[in-house]
Order: sequence, then C-alpha cells, then structure tokens
Amino acid sequence: MIEKNTPTQFDINNLVENRWSPRTFASTPISETQVKTLLEAGRWAPSSSNMQPWRIIWGIKGTQMYDRIFNCLDDFNRGWAGNAQVLWINAFKKTMNDSDKENFHALHDLGLFMGNV
Repeated sequence: MIEKNTPTQFDINNLVENRWSPRTFASTPISETQVKTLLEAGRWAPSSSNMQPWRIIWGIKGTQMYDRIFNCLDDFNRGWAGNAQVLWINAFKKTMNDSDKENFHALHDLGLFMGNV
C-alpha cells in the first residue's frame, strides 16, 4: 500500500483526503459484484432533470469486452492501463429525453457519477 501525506488547510473527509490516483494497479482480481457496487454508487449521483445521461461500457480483465476497450487505447495508456483489473468507457447522452434539445448539463452529470464511483 502506498502511503501519502496530504497537507490540507482544513479537516476534510478521510476518503477525499486519502484519495489516490495511481498509474499502477494491483494484480488483485476484481469481481463482477465489486464492479456493479461501484456502478451502483455512481447511479445514485444527482443529475439534471433526473435523467442520468451517463452510459458506461465496462469489462473485467480476461474478458472479450476488456480486450475490446484496451485495444481502443493509445500506446501510452496501454502502458499503464494493462494492469488494471477493470476498464470502462464513460459516455453521456447529449440530448434531453425524447427530444433533440441539447442537455448541456450531461457532462457535468457524468462528472458527478464518477465522483460517486
């Protein structure tokens, strides 16, 4: 486990303070239940007009979907992502439900989804 020191000016939630975003990943397998738990946390993010515009395509290492996602990456990202036990693609629906009107909050909503994850 990597230890890091996060000097904050004010006390903040430990989950936020100790967040870590490495480019190396453990070889510990992840289960489908664990992935679905992460996605469930994201699902509860707020979104404009409660539309949940996010779309997630995911694959666990060793599956055809993982390989398909991995093969979409450029060489640099393949270099560090190849050890990740799950890969996913985030996308969002750009229009409002049943309309061609632009949902200009969709990208923000996707960010909230990922914040919950």
